[in-house]
Amino acid sequence: MNCNSVKIGQRVYHSNVYNGRELMEIVGIRKNQVELKGDYSGGTNNVCQSDWETLEGVITYEQHIAKQIMEFVEIGTLNTDDIMDLLSRYRIIIEIEK
Repeated sequence: MNCNSVKIGQRVYHSNVYNGRELMEIVGIRKNQVELKGDYSGGTNNVCQSDWETLEGVITYEQHIAKQIMEFVEIGTLNTDDIMDLLSRYRIIIEIEK
């Protein structure tokens, strides 16, 4: 991923932040880094903070959804409800980014 493939305000995950399980917002961009704003507390304190992370660890929402689907497939528990839940979450993020 390069700095031209991300934008301010985009909501992404990062591999260094809770193994890519915390949705963050890009608030700054450097050549090889992004500044991410979100809850770094692990959900216990609901504190909004920002920090610089490497650009390589950025996971787009589409990549995150694809990974979740693959995990469901691997453990053999993918069903219609799971797919609908993932798609509804994906639509919510698309609406927020518009």
